[in-house]
Amino acid sequence: MALFPALPAPCLGDAPTSPRLSLANMAATRLVADVAADTTLLPVVHVASAPDLSSGRFAYAVLRDAEANAEVVKVTAVQSAPAAFVVQRGQDQSLARAWKAGDLVEFRLTKGAVSQLIQDATQQALAATCAMLGVAEPSIFEECRRRINAVFAAALPVGGVEFCFADDVAAFGEAFSELDGGYLWVSEAQELFDLWGYRFGTAESGAMFGKPDLRGRYIRVCDNGAEVDPDAADRDGGDAPGSTQEDAFKEHNHSLDMGGQGIKDGGNWAWGDREHGEGLNTTLLQATGGNQTSFRDVSLTAVVRCRPGTMGETYKKYAVREDLSIQHNGLTLYQIEALVSWEATSMTVQAGDLGGYVASESNLSQYGKAWVGPGSKVYGNAFVGGDALVVAGGGEVFDAAKAYGAAQIINAKLYENARAFGTIAVVDSEVHGNASVSGSGIVVDATVYGEVIIKDNARVHDGATVYGYTTLQDNAAVFNNSTVYGGMDDPVLLKDNVMVFGNCQIYSNVILEGSVQIHSSCSVYDNVRMSDNGTVFENCSVYNNVTIKGNAAVFNGSQVYDDVVVEGDASVFGDNNIHSHVRLSGFCDIDGDGALGMGNSIYENVDVSGNSYIEGCNIYDNVTVSGASTLVGSDIYNDVVIDCPAVEGPNLYIHDSSVYGGARVSDSPAIVSASVYGQCRFHGDAYINNSTLSGVAEASGNASITNGAIVTDQAKVYDSGHVDGGKLFDTCRVYENGQVLAPAELRGNVRVHGDAVVDYSVSGDVDIAQAA
Repeated sequence: MALFPALPAPCLGDAPTSPRLSLANMAATRLVADVAADTTLLPVVHVASAPDLSSGRFAYAVLRDAEANAEVVKVTAVQSAPAAFVVQRGQDQSLARAWKAGDLVEFRLTKGAVSQLIQDATQQALAATCAMLGVAEPSIFEECRRRINAVFAAALPVGGVEFCFADDVAAFGEAFSELDGGYLWVSEAQELFDLWGYRFGTAESGAMFGKPDLRGRYIRVCDNGAEVDPDAADRDGGDAPGSTQEDAFKEHNHSLDMGGQGIKDGGNWAWGDREHGEGLNTTLLQATGGNQTSFRDVSLTAVVRCRPGTMGETYKKYAVREDLSIQHNGLTLYQIEALVSWEATSMTVQAGDLGGYVASESNLSQYGKAWVGPGSKVYGNAFVGGDALVVAGGGEVFDAAKAYGAAQIINAKLYENARAFGTIAVVDSEVHGNASVSGSGIVVDATVYGEVIIKDNARVHDGATVYGYTTLQDNAAVFNNSTVYGGMDDPVLLKDNVMVFGNCQIYSNVILEGSVQIHSSCSVYDNVRMSDNGTVFENCSVYNNVTIKGNAAVFNGSQVYDDVVVEGDASVFGDNNIHSHVRLSGFCDIDGDGALGMGNSIYENVDVSGNSYIEGCNIYDNVTVSGASTLVGSDIYNDVVIDCPAVEGPNLYIHDSSVYGGARVSDSPAIVSASVYGQCRFHGDAYINNSTLSGVAEASGNASITNGAIVTDQAKVYDSGHVDGGKLFDTCRVYENGQVLAPAELRGNVRVHGDAVVDYSVSGDVDIAQAA
């Protein structure tokens, strides 16, 4: 296979029609004045013997003194009055220095002169060849190279495989890669990726694609429907290029005829006597052969053409300037210089531009638009490829970190095993550990480390810290000095349009999704789930198996923890303490900043829903509150059900009261400064004030119980019955418009109804239907 690499740049320039170097025999003179090391005009005694420097010609001269010091100069012009030479100082690796009047100036055949003679002769021959072949100057070599490469490329296109004797695959140039099971960057081998895709694996989140591993394997041609390969369908990968099969014997049998006689040695039968049932003993059979079934072979190296280009050719978009180096973190780094021009993601790189510093070419890809800007540094085992940029002076990528895709590292540090790819911008930040930042988001003025994954359009900025096992995706954002972190066994996930900001902490098995917002000095941790439009803000703590969803809000100093669900349009604000198997839903309003100036304690199997409003209450131990209930300054506990199903109209109202011990309160009654407990029932539009309803008593309809009244046992007050300071026991009834006034006590089965008014004590089975 022909090798035709690119020729050196001097051979590709315009070929001269005549030599440019001018020579002269015995040409010498002396300086007439002292000259400094940077002087480019040498005053001399005469110029009569100088070579002809017309028409762009030049000559080489040597300055010498009595101490045998010497400097080579390139003479580009001659002045006659006053006599002087126009020169370029310090040629042929000599050093420019100061000289004195009287020092010698000689025109001699120097190394530079010889090199120029060879180049002139070569280019003259080139011009003659161009004229003879009818190929326009100056590109005869480039034209020949192009034609040969076209033939070469047609013979082995991208994806073609070559087998060869080669110890060093690098000798093939960057157009080829060994088939060793490794990976190639998509951005550096796009044509091959278009053919293979991820058939042989992927790495770096899809930025690299795999190569098959042909080392130590024989080559088999695909069956392609010929049906001559019985194992085609069973091979790993099927009957397709790149499929593999492990070693195996074809199924077969062996036979041995011993005439019915066995071989016995030391009591062991090697071949059995069928008549006597003796069997084969394998201890007498010896293994033969090597480590594998094989045929005569020869080892070759398998390489694939992974991109256009010529065998042996190495493409370079930049050069490492070993003459421009710095010391950084105990390492020598070298400045890079662009050899070609290109439009990078957010800047233009011109040929000749000096960039930042690398330890070697392995730190910055020669392909794509990747660049390290002035002042920035890439070193260690770090890599910058694709269209990635490391710019703005303070940018550093080091250790085993990688930046690729169109990532921008702007005055930021990417180190340890971190990755930045996609179009992510990392600005004034540190990303390290095994963190992966990608997508089209930003990391600005932030710290990201550990096993963090930031992708899609997620954003971390303004003093935020994200670390541990944390994932931010979609449009999630963490900013304004907030901290988010997860552990290996309790990771954290933020997704959709979640926002966390304002000195908040999120950690330990938390999932936030939807349009959740957490802000203003809150802590959310230990198995919390938030979704939809849920919000937590203003100095709240939410932790230990809490779910917040719908339009629910927890804010203004509330504490919510231990198996709590806040959902719907529920609102928890102020100095609340909500914990231990509580459900708050619907439009309920838990107000810890109400007129009472005190918070709520709600805990131990409480369910609050509907349009309930709760202020300054203690609610606990198997309580259900629903509908349009209003609870203020009360203690409600121990198996209580409060239910006001009406959304419009009068609300169920409990104020400064105690309701407990199995009580059932429903519809739209009012309880003010009262005690309602036991298995009693209180419903309808009934009213109780500064009184007690207990036992299995019941108040309903428009009944009213006031002024220290006691209704207990199985007593009932209903319709428009009224008990004002009186006491009902046993199965007494007050109904219709009946009234029982203090100091009356009714016991037994007394019934007061109609318009009866009783202000005395009665017992027994008595019916009172009218006023006494």
